[in-house]
Amino acid sequence: MLKNASLNKRNKTVACYVGCSRQMDVVFVLDLSGSVEQSGNYRPMIDLVRQLIYGLDIRSGQVRVGVVTYADQVDDLIYLKDYDRQVDNLIYAISFNHNGGKTNTQAALATVQNSEFTTANGDRPGAANIVILISDGNSDDMEGSTPDANAAQNLRSSGATIYTIGIGEAPNSAELGTIAGNALESTFDIPDWSDATVSGAVRSILDRLCQS
Repeated sequence: MLKNASLNKRNKTVACYVGCSRQMDVVFVLDLSGSVEQSGNYRPMIDLVRQLIYGLDIRSGQVRVGVVTYADQVDDLIYLKDYDRQVDNLIYAISFNHNGGKTNTQAALATVQNSEFTTANGDRPGAANIVILISDGNSDDMEGSTPDANAAQNLRSSGATIYTIGIGEAPNSAELGTIAGNALESTFDIPDWSDATVSGAVRSILDRLCQS
């Protein structure tokens, strides 16, 4: 069982809420940089990811989930193939070292394209490629700031859809919007971690994933 009983209860509610038959390969990209750590957003962010995972149809094989975490460098990887149909094992695996550092979002997004969305690591032909970036949006190398800083654009050009979730009191909405391709329906903000705010965001995000 999950240690947090209230989280477990919310997860079950979300699992009952969503009835999505869309086939998806979903990669969560989690910002574990110093700004996220210092603002106390790490644990609530992990709980958010767990709730979203419970709302996805993993047990039947319709959805596969991968995870990339990053700060200065890309640190932890869960590949799409690792927990196929194993939602409980995946939930337990969503816990990472978080030593802080700078925010190298470019490297994380490039890793998604080069390592996650590959046949060898579980990406499937015909499944929608989805990226969910959760960050305060304060990258050290902004998307599009130089010719080499186009990792999000490259992902979108390959056919992936990127959703961004801004966390904290003042996320960099402009940067997160750019990463999502300036699509309003692909950007979400979580200004606080109250149950009502998080539950509403989880439902909105899962609805969007199913409708796209």
